[in-house]
This record gives sequence, C-alpha cells and structure tokens, in this order.
Amino acid sequence: MNITTTREERAKRLGNRAARRLFWTLISLLAGLFLGMPASSQVQDINDSYHAYRTLQTSKQLSDFLDNNPRHPETAKIREAFDISLGRSVITLVKDGHLEVEGRGVDIQRAVLRVRRRVPHHVTAIIPKGSYLKSRQTAIQNMIVIKEEKVRIITDGWVEVPLMVACANRDRAEPTSTTRFDLQSGPEAQALFRLVAEFDSRASNIRALQQAVWCITDNPSLIESGFLTSRGVEPESANLLAKILLFCHETGVDVHSRRLWHDRAHFLSKVTTLELTHKMEKIP
Repeated sequence: MNITTTREERAKRLGNRAARRLFWTLISLLAGLFLGMPASSQVQDINDSYHAYRTLQTSKQLSDFLDNNPRHPETAKIREAFDISLGRSVITLVKDGHLEVEGRGVDIQRAVLRVRRRVPHHVTAIIPKGSYLKSRQTAIQNMIVIKEEKVRIITDGWVEVPLMVACANRDRAEPTSTTRFDLQSGPEAQALFRLVAEFDSRASNIRALQQAVWCITDNPSLIESGFLTSRGVEPESANLLAKILLFCHETGVDVHSRRLWHDRAHFLSKVTTLELTHKMEKIP
C-alpha cells in the first residue's frame, strides 16, 4: 500500500469535509440572519420538505424565502406542504389524494365526517358549509353542512369531525349512527354550496334554508316549496327563489328541468334586486 497516497486521499477527504462544513455554516448564518430563526434547524428544514412544513406554517419569512428562491430543489414540495398546512377544502384534498373521508349519521341535525390523511405530513382540512353528504342508502336523507368546520390531522389514524347539518330531502328517512355518507361533488352540490353561503347559522334562518335546499334537491313546484303564502310570494322569498334558479343555471344544473322555473311568473315580479332581475332575464 502506498502510504503517501493514502495520506493524500485522507487529507483530500478532510479538506472536502471542511469545505462542506464551512459552506453549510455560511448558509446557516445567512438563514438565521434573513429568516430570524435558529439557523442550523432552518437549513435542515429547507432541505427536507416533510420537516419544513413545521416552520412554514408559522413563518412568513420562510414563505418569502421560497418566493425569492424558486430554483431551490425542494421548493415545490415545501410550498405544497405549506399550502396544505394552512388549510384547504376537504373536497380538494380528497381529489388530490391527500385525504380519505367517510360520513356517518347521528340524527337530523348532526353528522360526523371521519377523515384520515394519506400523506406523511400534517394536513389542515376545511369542511365548508354547503358541503353535500350523499347517503349510500337511497331511502335515507342526504345531508348538507350548514356550519364550516376546520380540522388539523397530525396522525395516521381516523379523526372524527362533528358537523352541524340540515336534511336535503323532505320525504326520506332520518339518518342514524349506521348511516354512511360520501362527500358529493358535481353541479347540484355546487349549487347547494352557493346557496348555503347565503345563510348564517342562526336558528331563525334554518327553516328558510331547509326549504331552499329542498328546492334544489327535491325539485318542488312553487306550491310544494313552502314559499307560497296566502298573500302570494313575499319579496324576500322571491329574491331567494330567483337566486336558487340562478345558482342552478350557473353551476350547470339544467334550470329548465326545475319546476320552479316553470312557476317563475308567480314570483319574478316580486324580486327587489335589479341586478338579480337582469341576470334572470339573461337565462335563455
């Protein structure tokens, strides 16, 4: 064995190691200076996307760093973890493969959404009001979420999120603890989402919201809708009925198949919002 060569190789390795150590020390100092955080842990986080989100969720500085360093090899993964940690719609998270979900019934006003992450990092899920839970049994009520909930998932097990709901079908049976729901998407679900956004969760609004939901899910006539009184349709109800038809049209539901559309002559003259009237007139 050539002892001189061995020493030279060892010296070279030590030199390379020292150079790398110096390089990362400088990076650490710069990170600590610009990000205002413990430098050594910051560098480690930047180079490990599944640790970085822990800092990202509390650090505007790191977000700025990512904006200013778009070519960093981990930028895309770190930014995705950042977005997910801040919170996304549960529908988007399911679609993107980050979550799996299952709904479970409780009663006519309550349900539970079970969520489980399918990624190794923390996920914050938003269950928006207007989310549509479709029963797996056709004889059982579908449900509509009427109060937004937010949950942070940090383990691999199932997490249960209590939901405040309203029934979405007038003539079906009440859900029980054995009822299972799927999170529904599609035109009708989008119309419901926009409709529920018009209401707050005050008790005084629940009855009107319930009737409005049925107008989309059960396709009633004006008489069956519950909005026709002995005095005709009140202006507030006329505005709501017009919005229901407009939401259906704008989200891809065939408005011409709606029985309310064929009864619109009985309430459109009572609509008090000029912009709403113009939009209704533009529906072919």
